[in-house]
Amino acid sequence: MEFLDDLREQRETGKQSPRDSNVVEESDTPYVDPWEALLAEASFDEAGGSSPAVTSKREKRRRDKARSKQTRRGDAGKAKAGKARRKGARPGLSGGQKLLLGFLTVLVVGIWIGIGAVLSGALTLRGMGGAGGEGDPIPVDPGLVPLVDSDPAAATVTPTVAPLRVEVLVTATPYPTPSPVPPSIVSTVYDNQILQDPENVDLYLKRGAAYLSLRVYPAALADYEIAIGLNDQLSESYIGLGWSQFYGFAWDAAEAAFATAIDLDEDASEAYFGLGLLYYYRGAYAEAAQGFDAAAEIDPLNAEAEAWMALAAARAGDVREAVDAVNRAMQITQNLPIVYVARSWSQRVQDPPNLEGAHGDLLYALGLAPNQFLTLNALAAFYADYRPDRLSEAEVRAIHAGEWAANPVEQALSLQTLGRVYLALDRKADAARVLTQAAELATVEGIVYLDGLQEDLLQAQQ
Repeated sequence: MEFLDDLREQRETGKQSPRDSNVVEESDTPYVDPWEALLAEASFDEAGGSSPAVTSKREKRRRDKARSKQTRRGDAGKAKAGKARRKGARPGLSGGQKLLLGFLTVLVVGIWIGIGAVLSGALTLRGMGGAGGEGDPIPVDPGLVPLVDSDPAAATVTPTVAPLRVEVLVTATPYPTPSPVPPSIVSTVYDNQILQDPENVDLYLKRGAAYLSLRVYPAALADYEIAIGLNDQLSESYIGLGWSQFYGFAWDAAEAAFATAIDLDEDASEAYFGLGLLYYYRGAYAEAAQGFDAAAEIDPLNAEAEAWMALAAARAGDVREAVDAVNRAMQITQNLPIVYVARSWSQRVQDPPNLEGAHGDLLYALGLAPNQFLTLNALAAFYADYRPDRLSEAEVRAIHAGEWAANPVEQALSLQTLGRVYLALDRKADAARVLTQAAELATVEGIVYLDGLQEDLLQAQQ
């Protein structure tokens, strides 16, 4: 242990040991403190018993101090190495890379905002379509459950979902139905045939039907008149003449034409149907029900005639007849929108009225034909009469009904419905504007033929 004493004395006095007097003071090898080197090599495992016995408290303190120093150096080295590794694994970004990263971040955020806006608009439109409105019934297949007017508890009730309010903020402008195409620029496959065979009645009937489908009503009227001149005993000629006059609001003449067709053929189901539709829009609901009833008797599978009969009977206040006609129509088919529109009316005239069921039927009809004048106009009119909380949606529905109107009668009806919506919204200037347009279409020789239109216009003008 003598060398330990020499080393200790050297550390305490700062003098070089005599044994080391020949050591060169300057060397290329870095100086290492012998005491620290010895402590580093020595094992201090007391439990192992391999270290020399240390009796001096001072030596013990030095040993503990050296161990603590070595521990701190080891920890510092590890921390420095870890920091170097982290620094090497995550190099810093240059200015250009930071700029590019910022640009990409803004781009991604913008894309997500756009997707969110599209999805939001889609949900809003879906809510308008039936399943998203406040208290909208689930559009399920109602089946063949009979409607009962005598027992309100037995009436059909459409299930409802939890209310979900959808605000519709739309400033809309009605889009008029395109004007009929002038005959001078319309050609059909029958033109050359008629030139070659000008006395052929059948060709005029076929071309008249083609003109009706093209909404060229004056040309259709002319062809049917020619057909009648060639043979005045064909009910088909008078039926075509009646429709040409009906779409032009010459309803007195149309009534006479349909009646003549019935005189020539008692089984002219279409003539009875034409009379029923004409009476219905004039507000003569009892007479309309008779016309539709006759058409359904001639053609027992005519679900459309049964549905219109239910509509007319409901408007006339004949609840039992309306219920029976709806059930007959549903036994024929459950895929016709007019059937559910008719059942909606049957539900709302019961005592008490089943407005939730009526609303559900209209939504189901809309699901069957979302781009049809009949369903859009019926739903808009229902909201105008029964749902003041949904007048904004009613405005949109009425405008869309006008866009899908197939003839001037439907166009006038959609404008009248829109005018009534504006009256309910207390927008009298807008109501007067659209109701005036409707009256211009529906007036012939000073007579306004659409039921209630003149009264609505006077209310808007007050």
